Amino acid sequence: MMPLLSFENVTKHFPLPSSLLGRVLAGRRDRLVHAVNDVTLELNENETLGLVGESGSGKSTLGRVGIRLLKPTSGKVLFQGEDISTAEGRRLRSIRREMQVIFQNPYSSLNPRKTIRQIVGAALKVRGIRDLKQQEEEICQLLRRVSLPVRFIDAYPHQLSGGQRQRISIIRALAVRPKLIVADEPVSALDVSVQAQIIRLLEELKKEFRLTYLFIAHDLRVVYHISDRVAVMYLGRLAEVAETEELYKAPMHPYTRALLPAIPKLERTGVKERVVLKGTVPSPLDPPQGCFFHTRCPEKIGLQCEQAAPGWTQVGAGHRVACFRYGPTMMKDA
Repeated sequence: MMPLLSFENVTKHFPLPSSLLGRVLAGRRDRLVHAVNDVTLELNENETLGLVGESGSGKSTLGRVGIRLLKPTSGKVLFQGEDISTAEGRRLRSIRREMQVIFQNPYSSLNPRKTIRQIVGAALKVRGIRDLKQQEEEICQLLRRVSLPVRFIDAYPHQLSGGQRQRISIIRALAVRPKLIVADEPVSALDVSVQAQIIRLLEELKKEFRLTYLFIAHDLRVVYHISDRVAVMYLGRLAEVAETEELYKAPMHPYTRALLPAIPKLERTGVKERVVLKGTVPSPLDPPQGCFFHTRCPEKIGLQCEQAAPGWTQVGAGHRVACFRYGPTMMKDA
């Protein structure tokens, strides 16, 4: 079966201009932020793929590249088998009708000067529904579906709570009937009790509307409950990909094994002792040579990890890891 969304050796760098005087004196070019580096990943139809990692690991950037809010520096992004990496204009707008995003902060993702009728109505227009009465019926139906009173149709975002605003963000995404939704930390700004409600709602909507989620989060507990597969990201690169149960029971990459014990009250992980990582995450302005994790890795294999980047090793059905400790490993120049 063809994946719904594929990343093929995707890289995204952002230029960080230095001052003109600094460039003249130092004789150097503008520096680059290495946000995403050589990522290959597939997202299958009707699945939820959790994308986890520390802040600054490149999760959100990869999600935005996937729905073409950002253009990749190199590599390919394929949607339903079609290369959308360089799509522009009308073609890009057409593709985006099948992709939506739910942002992290419900307080800033909705236009404070527009009512819910106007916000969701704009999405319905994209779908071709321009009749105002039909729009009202559709919006009321969506409000009821996410357990909000229909009187909210003429409310402004500031009149709603954080959880209610996030529900509005969800129905705005649903209004265009997308195939793919990138949920970028959709519950991290909410209270714990509200988080559970939103997660249950997303799971219900996935089945009802046959949705596919790329679920980006740093909370591994939340990812465990909603994801079919999990991809672990560190400093712009993927470290490990596996089905959720497999990854949590038998994590292979040293970085994954360091992350999992931090989950409170989750006894299904295969790591019993807390692994404390020393040092700080290197700067994406100057990522280390070789394996990006070697500066903090408690299992580093000397010069091998410092001089070459590990390729992927298949360690089980659908379970792959980028680490020299699991061979045979295909090496490539860093």
